[in-house]
Amino acid sequence: MIFTTKNYPVVFLSYHEENAEHNYERLLQIVPNALRVDGVTGSDTAHKEIAKLFTDETHVIVVDGDNYITDDFLSQTIDFIDNVDFFQVVISFSGYNVVNGNMYGNGGVKVWPIELLRNMQTHENSLNQDSVDFDLPAYLELNRYISKVYINSSPRQAWRSGFREGMKLCLDKGKIVQSVKDINWRNYERLWRWMHLGANVENGIWAIYGARQAAYIALTKQEFHLANLRDFEHLNNLFEGLYEVFNDNEKALLAECNRLGNAIKNQTADHSIVDVYNAYESANYLDNVKVSKRSQERFIRYKYPGDFDIVFLSDNSDIAQKNYNILINRYPKAKLLQVENIGYNSYVEAAKLCSTDYFWAVPSDAILLDEFNLEFNVPFYEQAKIRAWHSKNIAANKVFEHEGIKLMPRFLTLHANSKPFDIRTSITDHYESVVGLSNYTHKE
Repeated sequence: MIFTTKNYPVVFLSYHEENAEHNYERLLQIVPNALRVDGVTGSDTAHKEIAKLFTDETHVIVVDGDNYITDDFLSQTIDFIDNVDFFQVVISFSGYNVVNGNMYGNGGVKVWPIELLRNMQTHENSLNQDSVDFDLPAYLELNRYISKVYINSSPRQAWRSGFREGMKLCLDKGKIVQSVKDINWRNYERLWRWMHLGANVENGIWAIYGARQAAYIALTKQEFHLANLRDFEHLNNLFEGLYEVFNDNEKALLAECNRLGNAIKNQTADHSIVDVYNAYESANYLDNVKVSKRSQERFIRYKYPGDFDIVFLSDNSDIAQKNYNILINRYPKAKLLQVENIGYNSYVEAAKLCSTDYFWAVPSDAILLDEFNLEFNVPFYEQAKIRAWHSKNIAANKVFEHEGIKLMPRFLTLHANSKPFDIRTSITDHYESVVGLSNYTHKE
């Protein structure tokens, strides 16, 4: 089935977002006939109000009030595989968060079957009183975005967004995790960004504060009723007390953020949590380290999935150039990184070049075997791990376990432990030596 955004009606759904009017005006520039549902309390009720607007349409595109749509909003085309029941799933575009660079379903544009809107059971009407998300059979989650999400129009909006996501990203199957290691590692990258990045934008520090406060509550087992995440009035009341303390005192707010980060680190032994990045550090990180795109999984059911990024680690030798030529002949998009030696710094720099959640690291002396393909279906829910294939040294006529091509988790590589660095332990506790040759080498 071919899906195209221009073929469906659009509704702007707002609820007291400070930037809603500005964002709605932007939507009308692109979609002049867009409708609006505004100020309806309760997610379930608001979405059912959208369904009431239509009698003959099958689907509707819903744009949340904090979304500023992109120029290509109406030109999106997706080829879904044939067994997708388009009437039982929600297409979820990613939203690009302007504060921390996150790009996932949170806040993004959704395409709803109208009949599903009429009959669904969502947040406030769920039988599970601690439910904080839609109780739906499936999302079709897309890596592309067609809106930027501005959650920082006021300190309250920024804090509330950070708090809600900080808590939700500490959940597994609707329950607060028992340990930071129980957080899905893809969600952990998003949480890390919420907790560290944003000081370079207006009110970004409030989003960081909200995320750290929620993560502290969750990971140190403080009492909190999850149903309150969907109660904006409750959250607003929490914020008012905090605002009285930290309004006009950003230095004290930053100190409190760092105190919470240290408390979480001490409680969880998670040393990737550091002090909040300052404005320069945050802007530099956002410019140079893009958020990881999710690899394909069972509920991303559209055609033509992207492959993992490939990085060739070259020592600038003649042999390396020959091996790189062999690689790009088969994989023209492979990236080239000049390194002095392969170790901690080279892997981190390689990860920075990539945007997929795993990447292939190909050493300079690797002659890729014709029968070895840089393709691998990573089980979506497994713990992140490094997979290392074997290499055969032609000169020595020996096979070595740890000198072949590696498939590495990008985010964990970016935050590897460098002192001392060991490829088998410094990035993740999970390392697999895969039986099978990936390449030859000519080392003496």
